[in-house]
Parts: sequence; C-alpha cells; structure tokens
Amino acid sequence: MIGNLRGTLLERRGAAVVIDCGGVGYEVTLSGRSLGEIGPTGSPLSVRVFTHAQENRIALYGFT
Repeated sequence: MIGNLRGTLLERRGAAVVIDCGGVGYEVTLSGRSLGEIGPTGSPLSVRVFTHAQENRIALYGFT
C-alpha cells in the first residue's frame, strides 16, 4: 500500500494532481481543502495517501 508521496507537482486535473516521485507520476485525488493548500505546478508536494484497491482499479486519495 502507498501511504505517503513526496515529489514535485506536475499538473492539476480538476480534483486530481499528478505528483512526480523519482521519475514516476502518481495521479492522486485530493480533498478540496488539500487542493487549496498546495502550491503551483513545479513546487514540492508531500501528501499522506489512502490507497483504495478494488477488483478493477487502484485509486489514490491524498491529504496535506
């Protein structure tokens, strides 16, 4: 399970962001509060992550 991600904010996609962690981009859905707390694209970002594993997908939910 993924519990924390630390890297660089690559892009925003509505409620989701892509975080570059050592060359791997993780798409993480953030809470509204967390979206308001993060910096601009290119800034460092660290989020606690809840990994939701289902039969057909894995979703990551992040919180600052």
